[in-house]
Amino acid sequence: MLELNELTTRLVREFVASGYLPNFEKLYRQSYIYNTDAGESGLNLNPWIQWFTVHSGLPFEEHQVYLLGEGYSNDIPTLGNIISDSGFTVALFGSMNVGFKNPLNGLAKPDAWADGVNAYPDTLEPFRKFVQSQVQEHTNPEFKPSLKNYIEFGSFMIRHGLSSGTVIGIIKQLIAEKFTGDTWKRPFVLDALQWNTFSHLYSKHKPEFATFFSNSVAHTQHTHWREFEPDPFDVKPSQEDVRKYGDAIRKAYIANDRLIGNALSLVDSETTLIFCTALSQRPALEWESEGGKMFYRPYDIDGFCRFLGIESEITCRPVMAEEFWIEFKSDKDLELGLAILEGAKLGNERLMKTYPREGGIYSGCRLHMPIADDAQIVTHDGRSAPVRSHLYKSQDVKSGMHDRSGMLWISLPNREHKVLDANPVPLETIAPTILTLLEIAPLSSMRADPLPEIIH
Repeated sequence: MLELNELTTRLVREFVASGYLPNFEKLYRQSYIYNTDAGESGLNLNPWIQWFTVHSGLPFEEHQVYLLGEGYSNDIPTLGNIISDSGFTVALFGSMNVGFKNPLNGLAKPDAWADGVNAYPDTLEPFRKFVQSQVQEHTNPEFKPSLKNYIEFGSFMIRHGLSSGTVIGIIKQLIAEKFTGDTWKRPFVLDALQWNTFSHLYSKHKPEFATFFSNSVAHTQHTHWREFEPDPFDVKPSQEDVRKYGDAIRKAYIANDRLIGNALSLVDSETTLIFCTALSQRPALEWESEGGKMFYRPYDIDGFCRFLGIESEITCRPVMAEEFWIEFKSDKDLELGLAILEGAKLGNERLMKTYPREGGIYSGCRLHMPIADDAQIVTHDGRSAPVRSHLYKSQDVKSGMHDRSGMLWISLPNREHKVLDANPVPLETIAPTILTLLEIAPLSSMRADPLPEIIH
């Protein structure tokens, strides 16, 4: 199952029609074609909720996995463990917010935002650690991996399928960054590295169920839809930004087209290949009157918590965008930390969002409008400091937002083509369909029926 997060039907059709996506077109012509409906809105439409629905067969109102990272800390059965426990081998490679229990009959690399979750087996840890640091800290101007990190990662990749094409791509990217400073193509390089490792492991272990997750299109749409289609936006991009980033989304889809082509070459004639997006995106226009949606994040999360007044022993881990986890040693420390976070203000506005959970708090700056450099953060006990001394603003102004529609293409071994997109199907149908294809009975908790055209 190729989990290409948040690809948009309209853009796939436009780019296919223009000849940019030959592998998407090939897969389309040999698949059963469905539209999906995530069935949620607002914050409930976040992808880490919807991908858990895909893997559990349960809607959000039943699984209640709300935060990124919570998919790893519950006992709800998901495809990987259900299939593994049924005697099949599995390879889960980056599936978003989808937990797994060890020992697993196969392997698993957690998503890049997973909080304190190790890969299985632990021989994949050098890869997981490096990818996670690159993704979680990509907006932080003060983050610099050590030479040791690079050496460990390079050594791992040499042993796990690093291709000459990927090496050439890395060299080109580094040269381009040196002269232009642009890093927006890094997610495409990361996809290539991930595919090298995934395809190496897939060819070696021949798993009977495998997933591969990519977030490069979702990230690019979130950050560069404004330059791609300026007309709907009140806050217009500069001509220079249009020149630099106006083609970024198309190039992201082309990079995903290479993933599709790689997958078509990797699988044999008896393998079912599934392409799923879970949801999609559209232009983010709701914040235009405020100058567009921005986010702010601490340079040093632990140091920022100390400034706010948290003195107890804590462990801080970045997640996505402005968000991070703070873990506490005791309930008393957590309760005090929650009061300190909720007491921090910028003017009359509460500064931090807080979602307390057992043992920790999921937090991040809750303000998304432009903030003056000389604005003061005021702590719960009346101390103050300039925003710029603790928080940096991401250079990316959000311009793509989530949409509940998605794509589901299922290429069965007979490679028959049928278009069945008149009525969208709920995401809850995907897990029971996959289990039925493997001749595993769907769990009684899965209320949706398998797709009848697929299992006939």
